[in-house]
Amino acid sequence: MAAKKKRAGKSAAARRSPRATAKPRPNKRLPSGSPKKPSLEARNKALARRFVDAISRADVDAIVAAYAPDGTCWTSGTMPISGTFGVDQVAAASRGVLSVFPEGLRFTIHALTAEGDRVAIEAESYGKHVSGKTYNNKYHFVMRARGGKIVEWREYMDTMHANDVLCGGGV
Repeated sequence: MAAKKKRAGKSAAARRSPRATAKPRPNKRLPSGSPKKPSLEARNKALARRFVDAISRADVDAIVAAYAPDGTCWTSGTMPISGTFGVDQVAAASRGVLSVFPEGLRFTIHALTAEGDRVAIEAESYGKHVSGKTYNNKYHFVMRARGGKIVEWREYMDTMHANDVLCGGGV
C-alpha cells in the first residue's frame, strides 16, 4: 500500500472549512478615545432620572414630552387618582397634583435597576400639601421605554397615605 502524501501546513478539516479560507475580518473596535454608545439600560435609566427630576421641578411640559404618543401611566389603588391614563390625562393630573404643593414636591431616587426596556425605580417624595399636611411617600415605579420615550409608567405607593393627603386635601 502506498502511503498518502500529507499536505504541509493544514489538516484535512482545515482544508474543508470555509472559515479556514475566509479573509480576516477588520477589527471593528472604536479607536481609542472614541465615545462608546451607552447601553439600552443606561439610556433608559437616564430617561427615568430625567423624568423623576421633571416631576420634582413640577415641569409638566417635560413630563408630557417624556411620553410616547401611545404612552400610559397607571397608578395603584382605588383613589380618585388611581387607574390608567393616556398622555393628555397625565398632563391634567400632573398639573392638578403638583399645584397643591406650593413649595414643590421633591423626589429622591434611592435605587434604579434596568433590564432591557424596563427600569425599576425605588423613590421617595416629600412636600407640604396646601392643607398643611406633610406628604412623604415611598414608591416603586416601573417604567417601560421605547425609542427614548416612556410607553408605560406604573406607580406603586402607600395609597392610604396618598388618599389621606392628596384626595382628602381637595385633589
